[in-house]
Amino acid sequence: MTRWQQHADAYEQQCESLERERAHLLAWLAVLHPATSILAGCSTGGDGRHVLHLVAGGRQMSWLVAPRDMPLFRHTHHVETVEPVNARARADDRETEAKYAHLRRHTRLLALEEGVATVVEELRRRA
Repeated sequence: MTRWQQHADAYEQQCESLERERAHLLAWLAVLHPATSILAGCSTGGDGRHVLHLVAGGRQMSWLVAPRDMPLFRHTHHVETVEPVNARARADDRETEAKYAHLRRHTRLLALEEGVATVVEELRRRA
């Protein structure tokens, strides 16, 4: 029993570490999209969670933010609640997969733009 409890404790610590890293990345993403980033309180649950909403690549996306991670979002515009928060916060698997697919496409597009910018800069230097 003790061995299984140690495994469970280690798993919980790893999950908390991953959630904390995710929160830092979301805070960074919010800084990159200041005009569209909004942190809204959840109207249900009562656990102090908030939902980060932002628009990237023309699509609104959202993620839950734990209360302990709120200090990371001091730079983000805060509102009490936004009506469709619950629907976005409890997105089903299809919506989540659509969000991930959009992020992959948007990332590829940004990487391509960077590559094109580099080629243009090299051509300018040669001219």
